[in-house]
Amino acid sequence: MLQHGAYTLLIDACYDREQFPTMEEAIEWSWASSSAEIEAVEFVLRKFFELENGLYVQARIKEEIDVYHQNAATNKRIANERETNRKQNSTKRAPFVNEPPPNHKPL
Repeated sequence: MLQHGAYTLLIDACYDREQFPTMEEAIEWSWASSSAEIEAVEFVLRKFFELENGLYVQARIKEEIDVYHQNAATNKRIANERETNRKQNSTKRAPFVNEPPPNHKPL
């Protein structure tokens, strides 16, 4: 049960922060305080994560975060192009309105 909790907390923390933890950060992110909880975090890191340059990386999360960043960059580029085109095609005329101004006096 402790290992399952440590696993889900670490996975959620990696997605939320979009980064991977060191051993100390993993213990902090999973709120492990007792020796049994710390052992569960260490077990999860050894079993489901790979140590790369001092960080414990999980391959699927890394892949999904990379795809997310690629999609975000594409969406940003498209939005910038759309706004640039909209500004270039807009006119400087005032909008034409056929309605009288609203009555602001209370009844």
